Amino acid sequence: MENYILFQTFIHSLDAHSAKNLLLSSELRAELVGDINGTILPQTNGPIQLFVHKDDVENAIEILGQPSE
Repeated sequence: MENYILFQTFIHSLDAHSAKNLLLSSELRAELVGDINGTILPQTNGPIQLFVHKDDVENAIEILGQPSE
């Protein structure tokens, strides 16, 4: 995933998908890696990594807050 940076890591699929959907609804580019369920059920299957395109990071911070370290 060239030009994407790791923004946050989640344990629950629901949290990861909620964050991604917030970004997508604002027309930001985001992808999830590690979501083996692919469902919206709050199951533990982590870690699920949220990657954001490097050009969208500032806007993602406005929406989700600071990225995890």
